[in-house]
Amino acid sequence: MAIVTFELSDVEKRISKDAFIQLIERLGMEIEGSTDKHMSIDITPNRPDLLDFNGLMRALLLISGKLKPDKDAYKLKEGVTPHIKVSKDVKKVRPYIAAMVVRKLDLSGNKLKYLIDFSEKLSDTYGRKRRKLALGMHDLDKIDIDNGLTYGAASEGKMIPLDGTREISFAETLKENSKGIAYGHVISNKAGLVPYLADSKNVLSIIPIINSETTRVTESTASLLVDITGTDLNTVNDTANIFACSFIDMGAEVYPCSIDYEKEPIQTPNPTYRELRLRLYKIEAALGINLDNVSAITLGEAMGYPGAQYGNSVLLYLPPYRVD
Repeated sequence: MAIVTFELSDVEKRISKDAFIQLIERLGMEIEGSTDKHMSIDITPNRPDLLDFNGLMRALLLISGKLKPDKDAYKLKEGVTPHIKVSKDVKKVRPYIAAMVVRKLDLSGNKLKYLIDFSEKLSDTYGRKRRKLALGMHDLDKIDIDNGLTYGAASEGKMIPLDGTREISFAETLKENSKGIAYGHVISNKAGLVPYLADSKNVLSIIPIINSETTRVTESTASLLVDITGTDLNTVNDTANIFACSFIDMGAEVYPCSIDYEKEPIQTPNPTYRELRLRLYKIEAALGINLDNVSAITLGEAMGYPGAQYGNSVLLYLPPYRVD
């Protein structure tokens, strides 16, 4: 379980307070607390997409019927694809990474706060306190993206940590920085290797500990490089898809990155819908509910699944942000 808190003024731009409370209950979540300014919701662990303000509002608008799902909604933009080379050494510590470029992003108001809260709560819950998964965001305009990036691991290196004023070593960051003290054990290994992300000039992040002050994200930041790292490939890629959908829902453009593993490169994210063929007689046999095709499609759409009749069955399209 995780508690998320949003300002009521932001909620009411999309839906009334009373409707919000009713729809939260229909969604199977609980209102943890409510004031005249804030709403707090207890999110179940099987729905990491709902830790996000945009993801939660999307779900509520879908279940209310005010939003119709569209299997073409989450299209990536085409352009020059940045490359991230994955070194051999990092495989021993934290082997997987996904990344994306986000442009034309509006982080005004509470948008940046919600985005940071989302990434931190997801890393702590779904990511098991950063051990299985963590996410980093960087100001793209401060990065030499054209000459490629490296996701590697080394025993020595330097970086200006977030909120820092000087460049310090990896070892100093892990021993003296508050984030290093809190999360350094996550990457502890006999070889003393520290995972990092770097461009041709600077280390951008000690992963999954702390980002560089050089690429700090602010409300005026309009373009991001987002990295997701972890120990399980599917979890890393699923999380990249969740964030890609959120950024697109915010009105931003999302571009893929090429992750150059030793054997073969892959592109991330990949926010495509998956097909599910639904045989209604099986539902009736299991639940005792008699549904026709139209009813099944309507119910599917309320959960974000576009649908169509497929012979004697129904074809549903599962959205990329649903990993439960």
